[in-house]
Amino acid sequence: MTTGSAPDCMKCLYYHSVDHEKFSCDAFPNGIPKSIIMGEKHHKKLKGQAGDFVYKKFTEEKWRKLNPEE
Repeated sequence: MTTGSAPDCMKCLYYHSVDHEKFSCDAFPNGIPKSIIMGEKHHKKLKGQAGDFVYKKFTEEKWRKLNPEE
């Protein structure tokens, strides 16, 4: 069996951890749509999402700016 790479949303600044039931993020706190998990890009606001959040690649530099004391 082969496995693909992790979904882009797992590399997003707004992504939350997996809770065994769903993948979630700031835009989709009740679960990221399967189409996005399967590879659809989320670079513009979609109907039904929370806020104006769109994919923003997570980097250590961005994390440090958000968490300066850690």
